[in-house]
Amino acid sequence: MSTRQPKTASGHQKKSQNKADRPEETEDDANKLATQTLETADILEAIAALKDDFGTKFDGVMTAINGIKSDIKDFSGRLGQQKIGLVR
Repeated sequence: MSTRQPKTASGHQKKSQNKADRPEETEDDANKLATQTLETADILEAIAALKDDFGTKFDGVMTAINGIKSDIKDFSGRLGQQKIGLVR
């Protein structure tokens, strides 16, 4: 079995279509890949920053909720004491 390139209508062998034979396209592909890699890294960095920001804000919200729960519990206890005083 032959590994030679097929001949064109004019009898000349076809040139290989490998990207390695076209360095300008290989360089373009490398530049595109590098740009995509940088864009991906930027996106991942932004996601990480959002995650950290969300975590910080969520912790603040949970602290506020727990504070309000504690205040309601204290108020309910005082209100119960007042009801007992009124009933007597």
